[in-house]
Amino acid sequence: MPEIRQNRLIPVENRIIKLAHLKELAEILEKEYKLASKDNPNADLLFSVKCFEPSSYEDEGYESEGSDIFNEDSIINKKRIRSVTMTFKDGKRKGVVIRLNHGWKIIDDEHYTDSDIEVTGSDQFWVSGTIDHLLNLIKSMPPQQSFLLNNSFEIKLGFILLTIIGFGFGLNIFDDDPSKGFLPFWQQAFSSIDSFFPHVFLISLLSFMFYLFFSKSVMSRIYDLWPTIELQVGPEHTYIEKRRRNFLLYFSSTILIPVILAIIAAFIS
Repeated sequence: MPEIRQNRLIPVENRIIKLAHLKELAEILEKEYKLASKDNPNADLLFSVKCFEPSSYEDEGYESEGSDIFNEDSIINKKRIRSVTMTFKDGKRKGVVIRLNHGWKIIDDEHYTDSDIEVTGSDQFWVSGTIDHLLNLIKSMPPQQSFLLNNSFEIKLGFILLTIIGFGFGLNIFDDDPSKGFLPFWQQAFSSIDSFFPHVFLISLLSFMFYLFFSKSVMSRIYDLWPTIELQVGPEHTYIEKRRRNFLLYFSSTILIPVILAIIAAFIS
């Protein structure tokens, strides 16, 4: 009777993965390989790494049968990593595949993780134990936390409100005396809502159209800044997302937030 094997596929998401973490994962598979090769000389172990190659449109790849590829002095620690695949196979009896891909997988404008752990084996206890061991290590890695992604609905709502206010201040086309500045239109709009309703409605409609055209692009940029799997391997200057997040934090704290607070203060005064 043919042997029945269990197969489990577990997604990996929202983690920042460094070289030391890859080394730990590789050593787990290497240990399994050494045990399996005592009885099966045909057991396989392979570590594959693909890197971003800035000088061409092709990936640059490296492979090895040993975990030394994830040492500090390895060539991959001088590169920007795109993906890592670790594969262990003991014939048809058992196997482990770890796929870690930097960034998101986009299907119909929806973002999904493109990383997972797949464990197969005829021994269900071995499968469960291996999954638990690997997941415990994954959970010990720094989480990829983003207030913007975790509150995407609130961000979109805020985007609409800021756009409406921006149109009202920027256009100011309905004020009888534009020389008074931007605020009189809004003050009149709220003090005599009946007469100004068509104007407010038109600005809101224009703002919503602006939102439809640009909010998807804004959210896409936010997703790019916080990849669900971020492989921070190699020189610090290759951590593009981290550098952009730091710039966004600096820009927001020194320019954007003070300007918004100043507008709000002027509006309510």
